[in-house]
Amino acid sequence: DCICYIHDNGGLAVPWYWRTLDGQFRTHEETFHDEVEGDYVQSLGTKLIQRTLPKKRVYKCIRVQDSILWAAYARKRAEIRSRSPAITALRPETHDELSYSALSTLDKAVNEVWLFHGTSEDAAMAICKSQFRLPTSFGHGKKLGSGVYFADRAEKSHQYASANKNDFRVIMLCRVVLGNTLTLENG
Repeated sequence: DCICYIHDNGGLAVPWYWRTLDGQFRTHEETFHDEVEGDYVQSLGTKLIQRTLPKKRVYKCIRVQDSILWAAYARKRAEIRSRSPAITALRPETHDELSYSALSTLDKAVNEVWLFHGTSEDAAMAICKSQFRLPTSFGHGKKLGSGVYFADRAEKSHQYASANKNDFRVIMLCRVVLGNTLTLENG
């Protein structure tokens, strides 16, 4: 198993697979915002989306590596970890398609998983620069109360993704800390 950065230095260390454009490892002491494309990111995104949307074509995949967003996320994750949430045996559908690098960096003590989020292109660009924000006005996604909604199936998130001027939709794959969970039966 790789070094468990989750409990080292408060969990601030960035994922071990985050690299500079010239291949150097990123550290949490740096300030950076990278938008990484490439064959690996594209093939992983395509595999994940086409698992439940097999007829959809994935045109572009970008992995966002942002030190400021990561630090805020890591602090919130540590806060949730300090509350000792009940550990749930979670295996979202995204799990089966993800590689070692994506799975080995998850903190099981806070029920951390990878999930999809469907949104507009403008909202996705804002999220990648300034993080998720709870909605302040009425919109879709209020069935279970105010919040940010995620799904383990791309087809569900696709329903909430708004088409842009070229009729493309944006579905984000996000690292999500669930904390305490409640399972609802279908119905």
